Amino acid sequence: MCLSSRLCGSLCLVLSAILAVPSLGLAGEWQRLYPPLPVTPVNDIHQIDAQTLLTVGDDGAILRTADGGASWTEIRSGTPNNLNALAFANGQRGIAVGDLGTLLLTRDGGLSWERRPAATIHSLHGAHFVDALNGWAVGLDTSIVRTSDGGETWTLQYSGLAINGFLVGLMDVHFVDTSRGWAVGNRGTVLHTSDGGGTWVQQPTGQSTGILTNLNAVFFIDAQTGWTGGTQAGTNLWRTTDGGGTWEQVSFATSTTVLRDIDFVDAENGWLLAGNRTWRTMDGGGTWEQQAAVTPAGIIVPFGDGARITFSDTSNGWVAGGFGYIARTGDGGETWEVSLMASEFREALSASFLDASRGWVGTMTGQIFRTTDGGATWVRQPADGTTLDGRIESVLFLDDSHGWALGAVGGLANRTGRIYRTTDGGSTWSEANIPDGTRQLNRVDFASPTLGIAAGVSGTILRSADGGANWEQVEFGSTLNLTSVRFSEPGSAWIVGGSATLLNSTDGGQNWNQVDSGLLQNPLNGFRDIDFVDPSHGWILGTRSQNDQFALQTTDGGQTWTEQSVSYNADGFIVSYFGPLFRISFADRSHGWATGMNGHIARTTDGGQFWLVDPQPPHSAPTDLNLSWVRLLAPDHALVVDSGGNLRSFRGAPPGPADAVGADCGEDGWCYSEFYGWFSESGGWIYHQRHGWQFFGSSDSHGMVLYDAGIGAWIHVSWLNPDAFHAWPPVSDWLLVDAGDGPGHRMFYSAIQAVWRTEADFGE
Repeated sequence: MCLSSRLCGSLCLVLSAILAVPSLGLAGEWQRLYPPLPVTPVNDIHQIDAQTLLTVGDDGAILRTADGGASWTEIRSGTPNNLNALAFANGQRGIAVGDLGTLLLTRDGGLSWERRPAATIHSLHGAHFVDALNGWAVGLDTSIVRTSDGGETWTLQYSGLAINGFLVGLMDVHFVDTSRGWAVGNRGTVLHTSDGGGTWVQQPTGQSTGILTNLNAVFFIDAQTGWTGGTQAGTNLWRTTDGGGTWEQVSFATSTTVLRDIDFVDAENGWLLAGNRTWRTMDGGGTWEQQAAVTPAGIIVPFGDGARITFSDTSNGWVAGGFGYIARTGDGGETWEVSLMASEFREALSASFLDASRGWVGTMTGQIFRTTDGGATWVRQPADGTTLDGRIESVLFLDDSHGWALGAVGGLANRTGRIYRTTDGGSTWSEANIPDGTRQLNRVDFASPTLGIAAGVSGTILRSADGGANWEQVEFGSTLNLTSVRFSEPGSAWIVGGSATLLNSTDGGQNWNQVDSGLLQNPLNGFRDIDFVDPSHGWILGTRSQNDQFALQTTDGGQTWTEQSVSYNADGFIVSYFGPLFRISFADRSHGWATGMNGHIARTTDGGQFWLVDPQPPHSAPTDLNLSWVRLLAPDHALVVDSGGNLRSFRGAPPGPADAVGADCGEDGWCYSEFYGWFSESGGWIYHQRHGWQFFGSSDSHGMVLYDAGIGAWIHVSWLNPDAFHAWPPVSDWLLVDAGDGPGHRMFYSAIQAVWRTEADFGE
């Protein structure tokens, strides 16, 4: 029986949506131009046999080799969520677990995967099978789930442990048989079960012994002897010989080394992965010997907490971590060789493209790469393969011949600047003459092949009139950090920087004047980038905090500037967190993009009057790595480079304000948008691509209620933090359909039982 026409209309639409969920996404398509395999942090590696290995990583990345690592293939995972761990029951059946309760099952050795309900909505970080049927996975909120049928179904065994008011996150789990196992996590937590997970007991580590380490790994040789380790400097490895009853600290490395993983092949031979090195024991952990670095000299591969090591015997082993990096050893870890280094230009800081085909990328390690086929292939420059001195903070090409690169040499506090120039497209580079003591330079721009300006820290402004061979310092009297420079026309140049610094020169950079942007000159108003599409129309990208991004627009050549907010999403809510934006690029007077930390993108189709921001990167961009550079080649064609070395292209018209606030709204208040899917005019979405939420129920002052098909439950999601959600009410199949007049009057409907309940029926 329908309680109201509005309620009936909403319910009918919800139920019809359950029968046919639309395929949603951007009004366009992302394509990774380079490299051919994804460059994301690799979080785990598992060896099935001598030739077959699998890795999992961020953004749902799965790689597989069937020839001992000679070649790798990307496997479709079907999820955009980060995958954190692998575990196999046998050579064919295994699982991959990840963020937001993601649990994938394979029955064919990793060739194909399907999602299985994980019995938890919390992120999973560790997994282990003790035989062909019995396995466990652990994660945040002390979540422990178990399978007894090879991964087909899972039940929640444990959840909710708190230490001093803080919920514990578990990072790894290891069982020696179907009864006895251990799980470790942050705040020095070690949990033990002797009945297959029916009960878990906290063992005497953590706060009771003063250990504050976040434990990353656990490995037991037998029921009595085990190891755990983690991230606390100087206290990062422990051993037990009584099944975890007591633990002793073991010294193996310098006090600053972070332990990532532990692996043993027998009672005597084991390895530790700490930093980018391995340590080996051949006497059961009595002594540990430092081995070679797992990365080649001169190669920077940042190893995160997810880096893992695995050995099949005392000779053959593998390490995976960093951005698409996999190494192998055949001599027990004495030497390592690269099996996969997905991108040659990891840690890319800047790029310059003349069009969709011709471009250059500069890296943190002083390397420059060139493509002439849209990123399909790259050539290292200079042609002899040498590396330029310093980080390449900015690279710029005006045509196929004339280019410049800014370098920065030294530590963070005292970096000095370098400028390099080429007249043959980058085949050869020469170092320019710059004033002694020049500090780090951040950005360069040229109005012509001869006239250029560079800007950097401590108020540094350099000018060249001979194509960049020689540079002179222009005194302005400021010591603030200058972040970007841009010519709006041949004689007029602009520089932006910290504390709302805005400078303009009308004589080709010889003299500079402070311009009033309308914002107070204080440290809260920081300018990061500037772009002009013609002498009249330009934009400045700025930030007051990681939660408050803004733009300034001029339509009169910089005489006046109007502030624009870049802190709201499509539904009108302030984006609670997405981190600073770094770069801004406009294709014309209407279409612009801003990119930055954690893969976030803000886009406008009306010159910045409305900026569309999505706080969940995989919904608006295909990565959560920092986007260090963006170029809008046309209104419907963008190029972005991220810190992992991925070059991606987006083609398609991004949604504008009309798409974001909804079209095709019915009389019942429900709307459909090609961008967001079904949603209600009263607030909230019915579908969220990143999390797998599919059906919108209702909303209150705290958040919204959606159905998660991945775990088969209705969940309540916070407005302020989309990752802070919980199952509510406790009966999983009930949907809050009508908020009524508030608490005590809310109505719920069960699509499974086909009955209504009031809030009072739940006994709340």
